[in-house]
Amino acid sequence: MQPRVAGGFRTWSTSTPAHLVAALDHGLGVVLGQVQVALNSNEIPALRTLLSAFDLVGAVISADVMHTQRDTATYIGGRGGSDVFTGKPNQQTLYQPCKAIPLTGLRGTRALERPHGRGVRRTSKVAAAPEILDFPHPVQVAQIRRTRSTAGNTSVDVVHDADHSPRRTANPPTLMPSVRSPPPAAQRL
Repeated sequence: MQPRVAGGFRTWSTSTPAHLVAALDHGLGVVLGQVQVALNSNEIPALRTLLSAFDLVGAVISADVMHTQRDTATYIGGRGGSDVFTGKPNQQTLYQPCKAIPLTGLRGTRALERPHGRGVRRTSKVAAAPEILDFPHPVQVAQIRRTRSTAGNTSVDVVHDADHSPRRTANPPTLMPSVRSPPPAAQRL
């Protein structure tokens, strides 16, 4: 038997649970709202539906890499908000130009944590966005390099973020928390 969500409560049935997208304020650690993803749809249009409930002026929105979409960035910017979107190798039009930016010699920010017995070091560097970047209104690009060490094994993950935050607030120390561990929907509203 599969649990099912009906009116916000779980009941037992053979139906599938509801698929929800939620907005989280990372500073407060609270969910600000959520919407159900339409049947036979996905989270991408649901995110814009969720964001329509908020005043985005001055807000910084970051989301799971799935939401790195031109339409979503245009929507957020058109409502007065800023966005920080991640480009990974499966999003070549954003990822490749960001990856090509020369960051050697730029000062960065480092943070070291030890969650769950793992050593995690994050390094971020920020540079002006190149004019060739084919994405709505980026101001700058950040490279975030995460090195994890567990029981002698080390892995490195590098992501590039297109940032439409005001330059005065989107330096490496303030940018890193925005993209460090985004939930599967909007954050930092």
